[in-house]
Amino acid sequence: MNTTGRCYPKAIILRPVYLKLRFRLSYRDVKEIMTMHGIEVDRATIQRWVFKFALLIELELNSTWIITFSFHFNEDK
Repeated sequence: MNTTGRCYPKAIILRPVYLKLRFRLSYRDVKEIMTMHGIEVDRATIQRWVFKFALLIELELNSTWIITFSFHFNEDK
């Protein structure tokens, strides 16, 4: 995920996106949580980050989490 050219570092951008998607909070609640952590960010900015980075995060996770299942059956004849 490329966050170059943004005002905030990647770790700060991912925190509100995670909070919004994981806990289904409102943008106002996420803004208040970020303010409690000492990071001033607008609700509209959080909304733009969620719209932009949620799909990129999902694509990144799907490409790295390849789960393979193998089943072994013992056949008694």
